[in-house]
Amino acid sequence: MAANVRTSLLSRIWDMVLPHRYRLLLSLVLLLSITGLGLIGPIYAAKIIGSALPNQDLNLFFICIAVGLAVHLATTGLNLWNTWVTQSVGGRVVFDLRRRMYRHLQSLSLSFYESRGSGEIMSRMMNDVASITTLVTGTAVMTLVAVFQGIGLLALLFYLNWRVALLALVVVPMHYTIYTLLRKRISHQSWKASEKTSQIYGKASEVFGAAKMVKAYASEQREVRTLIGQMREAYEIGMRSTLLSNVWSSATGVITHWGTVLIMIVCGYSVIVRQTLTIEQYLLLLMYVNLFYAPVSQLVTVVNQVIPAKVGLLRVFEIMDMAPEVEDKPVGLRKTLRGRVSFEDVGFAYPNGKQVLADITFDAEPGQKIALVGPSGSGKTTIANLSSRFYDRTEGRILVDGVDIQDYSLGAIRSQMSIVLQDTFLFRGTIRENLLYGKPDATQAEIEHAARQANAHDFIAALPNGYDTIIGSNGARLSGGQKQRLAIARALIREPRVLILDEATSALDTASEAMVQEALDKLMANRTTFIIAHRLSTIKNADKIIVLDNGRIQQVGTHAELIDQDGLYRKLYDPQWAKQRAEREEQELLELAAVA
Repeated sequence: MAANVRTSLLSRIWDMVLPHRYRLLLSLVLLLSITGLGLIGPIYAAKIIGSALPNQDLNLFFICIAVGLAVHLATTGLNLWNTWVTQSVGGRVVFDLRRRMYRHLQSLSLSFYESRGSGEIMSRMMNDVASITTLVTGTAVMTLVAVFQGIGLLALLFYLNWRVALLALVVVPMHYTIYTLLRKRISHQSWKASEKTSQIYGKASEVFGAAKMVKAYASEQREVRTLIGQMREAYEIGMRSTLLSNVWSSATGVITHWGTVLIMIVCGYSVIVRQTLTIEQYLLLLMYVNLFYAPVSQLVTVVNQVIPAKVGLLRVFEIMDMAPEVEDKPVGLRKTLRGRVSFEDVGFAYPNGKQVLADITFDAEPGQKIALVGPSGSGKTTIANLSSRFYDRTEGRILVDGVDIQDYSLGAIRSQMSIVLQDTFLFRGTIRENLLYGKPDATQAEIEHAARQANAHDFIAALPNGYDTIIGSNGARLSGGQKQRLAIARALIREPRVLILDEATSALDTASEAMVQEALDKLMANRTTFIIAHRLSTIKNADKIIVLDNGRIQQVGTHAELIDQDGLYRKLYDPQWAKQRAEREEQELLELAAVA
């Protein structure tokens, strides 16, 4: 299984870098050139110390100095060039992957977003995707260079002195032993660090989005303590990961030092006692052995970088491999809807097996107002979600104009639907931009017409910049009634055939509700409308009221028909009516007292 994951990960990385293979090949050539120039260093250094200085050869000394300067300048230029090439490739690969991931995220079903926080998704798209930069901008190419460099230096050592080459190889297996002991622990800590980062993103995103609520409850310090606690945990995880990495690097350094000391002893003995090596040869072999150990240490560093990068990419591809639960047909039906919606023995259950709806059957004719009422958790919102294909039913059929809803293109269905929710969401930007979200190509005349129908034009015109007024995050500068009327205008502007109103007025005061209700009446005209309502007084004029309980239909009829029956609707309606009557009588008494 692990081998399959590794193969899959490598193949995916290859697919991402394949379009940039020529630049990567250029980077490889540049790095090999830099490596080749680095091999010249020991030669002129050994010449200076072993020949020029002992023999007081001034010409040889200056020639070696000049060669050293030239090699340094050439290496610096090639390094700059290579850095630009690798960073441009890395940046492009990260851009491509984020673009693909964002597009894929948009294709996932609503259930995905309901099960994951926005902070976690952002962490994966930004932080985890960025981890591929480590692989592309250095790790992959540097690994190849380190391997080539190690093989080349080992061959050179065998050419110069095969005994020294064998001694240099003695300590190499110890590096792999350390890697085997620490790899799983470092990988585990890297995964924990990524998960904790996602939690911090999620918590911060949640708190910033609920800033008004936090301040209303004077919970600033509580939220600070909570987030600091999570950041402390992330710090501790990071320190454990850093400690393991440092232990690995230190062990590598110790092993390399032992190998170098072993070579120094053996070669020193050959110079001093056996006199089979000259000082110049001793220096040259020692420097080449050090250069040979450098790519070995570099490979350890590369692996140290690969482990967290691998964790990040696995977290990215975990999402990229998710298929949307609601799948769009490659060639779905596209046509103008009349708005007839039929449920035939529809059932719905979540993947965990929990049954939400069972045996739901009803018809909504074009232009009818269908009210869905019932206790909390009775399935009202689920019916609305199935009507807009946020979910797919698990039993029965849902027909739109006589055609199975799953035979339509998702775009065709949703482009002819509008939803107005209790919790209105407005994007950061201007009023115009928010209204255009309903119809991006709408003209100014269409924008104003929709705003007038929604009873929103007057308050918009009174704002300093009119339709170009910036309303802040989620319309923070507007009242609840104003935000709701903008949401209605946004729904109106696209001229939907099917409309879903989910508790659209329940959170408003009496004055705002009257204006919003008037706007809703215009919005519902000649459109098939599903109304989810808790306040039953708002649905008296519905053509059909469907009463739900525990996911099943209990009653169907008009308000007049249902109020005459001793059923669930009557039980829901009577307490509300009594409360409204008491509030109205109290208001009348207050008005009489004020007059007196």
